[in-house]
Parts: sequence; C-alpha cells; structure tokens
Amino acid sequence: MNNNPEDFKFEPFPGINTIWKAYNRTLGLKPNFDWLGTRTPDNQGNRPYQWKKWAEIDTIVQALRRGYVCLDLMEEIEGE
Repeated sequence: MNNNPEDFKFEPFPGINTIWKAYNRTLGLKPNFDWLGTRTPDNQGNRPYQWKKWAEIDTIVQALRRGYVCLDLMEEIEGE
C-alpha cells in the first residue's frame, strides 16, 4: 500500500502525476460539467441537489488561493 501522498505509482494520463495536474486537466476538458454540489431546502420542503460546474468551483478555488497568499497563510509555489 502506498502511504505517501506525494508518491504517485502511475499516471492516469501522460504527464498527469499530481492531483493539481489532474484537476487542471479535467477543468480544461469539462468546465461546464457538473462536479460538486449541495442539498438546499426549497419552499416546498424538498431538498434538491444543486450542482456546481467545474468552472464555478475553480472560481472558488482561485479566490481561496489568492486569499491564502494575501494573508500569508500559504507560500506561492512554483509549478512544473
């Protein structure tokens, strides 16, 4: 069993050897596909699942990244 999250044993696609690269690959291929969501109560007491698209989630991810860097909670990292 691989217990090291930094050690990828295989590449699902050529050059995709990190979670960040996999994320960006999928974002580039499917920006308008449903990805994550929540159940939110409506006026009738139902709780329909409301999806967010890859591009919508990326907007949140980038805002968090900028906030972390601005507040000096995370160092800027040089990628490959």
